[in-house]
Amino acid sequence: MGQPFTEAVRETPRLRVAQTIKQWITEGKIPDGERVPSERTLSEQLQVDRGTVRRALDLLSTEGWIRAVGERRTRIVVPLRERRGSLLRNSIAIVAREIKPFQRERGWFAQISRSAVDATHLAGFHSFALLPDRLDGEEIARLVGEAPRGVFVASSDRLNPPTEQLLAAVREHGIPTVVFGSAPAALAFDRVDSDHEAGGYELAHWLISQQRQRILHLQPSSPDRGWVAARWRGYERAMREAGLTPLPAIALPHLDGPIRDQAHFETVARAFAGHLVEQIVRPQGIDAIMCPSDHHAYLISAAARLFGKTPGSDFLLTGYDNYFQDCPERDWEHLPLAATVDKRNWEIGAQAIQLLFDRIEQRLPPGPVCRLIKPELIVVK
Repeated sequence: MGQPFTEAVRETPRLRVAQTIKQWITEGKIPDGERVPSERTLSEQLQVDRGTVRRALDLLSTEGWIRAVGERRTRIVVPLRERRGSLLRNSIAIVAREIKPFQRERGWFAQISRSAVDATHLAGFHSFALLPDRLDGEEIARLVGEAPRGVFVASSDRLNPPTEQLLAAVREHGIPTVVFGSAPAALAFDRVDSDHEAGGYELAHWLISQQRQRILHLQPSSPDRGWVAARWRGYERAMREAGLTPLPAIALPHLDGPIRDQAHFETVARAFAGHLVEQIVRPQGIDAIMCPSDHHAYLISAAARLFGKTPGSDFLLTGYDNYFQDCPERDWEHLPLAATVDKRNWEIGAQAIQLLFDRIEQRLPPGPVCRLIKPELIVVK
């Protein structure tokens, strides 16, 4: 019988040449930053044809050992994770505003980074955290120079300038990177995200099953966010499948930071009331409201009471994110929430690290891969 397929592949001339060049790099025979010898030189030294050398160099470029510079594709060595003595070669950098323990059944955003840390450690690798608001150009240059095994950016739908600078740097240096969310700068990378369209659909579909027909879909004041459009598509699809007409979406005023106290809560609730008055007081008013997040639902509930309307009896109120039991706003408003959606943040973090290792181990196609995590509808008892 012949050799197993994996062993036969491992011994191909292209891979043997690539492995030899890797060894030269790690041993310092081709120092970091120097030009790689020409195809002719390598062909003569290794006693293989130039086509084999060319294919080996293409493989090394894909793996991040070398990179092309200039129109003639002059290749230079790039220091990466295989550099001797680098602690980070077996480490995953996790870019997140906070990493702290949270209960798995709650929907707080910090679950994503916490889960990513745990998944990294279970895979047998180190992890270290980077605060996106504290990154500067020098730190980014040092990071890519040390070249961690991979990077996970556990950000949201908007990336700050330092994070975008970091993404540009890791892409240039070929460091495997996964990003959470749908920010424009994230689309060039492997990424993981919640399936917001499925979440919007499940909520609207459930409300329709509760005999609700005039369902109002609320959005934040920045409709350019990817998840806003995705949830709207889900809502619209559920409405049209049921033969119902989607109501125009209403954009809520921007919340300038967290609610500070009861006076602040009441001020924001009155501002929300001004945006909802036409829908709430008209004779054929709404019979359900879908809020962008659970904390919005408390404010909408208080706003509706200003017009003598009671959530739960006059209309059903739904949230999103499944952290309503922990919202600070519950101190100032009794919320008869009908349903919410759990994005399964814990699974998002774990899947992000799995996707990162799939890229590192070359189990993915060349282009960016997006994995959507289906959320879970939570009907509040």
